[in-house]
Amino acid sequence: MDAKRGEEKEKGCILCPAGFVTNKTGQASCISCSPGKKEYLDAPISGNRTGCVLCEENTFQAASESVKCLSCPAGRIAKPGSVECSVCGTGKIKIDLPSTVGLYRCATCQAGQFAQAGDSACSNCSSGFYQSLSNQGECVPCVAGKFSSTNGAVTPDVCRSCTAGKYSGAVGQAAESSCNNCPPGTASTTNGSTSVSFCTSCAVGKASVSGSVACVDCEQGHFQAKKKQAMCLTCVPGTYQNEVGATSCLQCPVDTFANTTRQSSCTKCALGHTADFMGSSQCQVSKQVIAAAVSVNVTTCTVSINLYLLLPLHY
Repeated sequence: MDAKRGEEKEKGCILCPAGFVTNKTGQASCISCSPGKKEYLDAPISGNRTGCVLCEENTFQAASESVKCLSCPAGRIAKPGSVECSVCGTGKIKIDLPSTVGLYRCATCQAGQFAQAGDSACSNCSSGFYQSLSNQGECVPCVAGKFSSTNGAVTPDVCRSCTAGKYSGAVGQAAESSCNNCPPGTASTTNGSTSVSFCTSCAVGKASVSGSVACVDCEQGHFQAKKKQAMCLTCVPGTYQNEVGATSCLQCPVDTFANTTRQSSCTKCALGHTADFMGSSQCQVSKQVIAAAVSVNVTTCTVSINLYLLLPLHY
């Protein structure tokens, strides 16, 4: 080794300094290793720098004239020959390294969180969303017909179904108030309905209010002749209905009446009164009673006149 160095000095040759190389004999000067490379020592003991080599995978070198490459911080990667390491991608956040200016590492977001490339903090999944995996750039929405009020959810089990009588076609909903009521005149027994088509129309003789799970039979004294109705109609005076779920009202029979609405039966006319037609709302004094009264009045007048004629006159 000493002999060789002596020969080099005698010939006027000197070793290339650190970060500089020469890959040919007879060179007048050394060349620097460019960024992304480092010097190569073919004989570390002798110190001959005969070339530059690429930085290895997951290492980098931004400067020229470099002796070695630097390892990428945690969470960052680099291809061979890189001058810098990758930025933090989706699902990761940037954390500065206090000991080295300009360098940072990447930390992975956990389940229930997400981050976009370049974010400095992981964000919790908002209400209506969840994320079961780590290292993700977005959260998964609750499917249509469901909702969730939980922040940072890690499982789809937090998504609750809209209850029977309601539906929702939107995804990522955060509250039960996002579920729509079935319209009046319809009902649904299905949990987690995704459209109004799950709300079935009420049949004749039935009705329902908004958000119903079942259509209800019309009560006595009421009826409904149409489908998909919000309410039952009342029987008018002179009619009645003694059954539930009716589609029409019945007329009161002869000699009965109903003088108010919503009647389940008709009342029989009082003695001496009659209702000559069906569907009466009141009774009238019968013709026989009227005739008898007239006859009594006529007879009484006749008797009175005759008695007057038989009485003696007083002068």
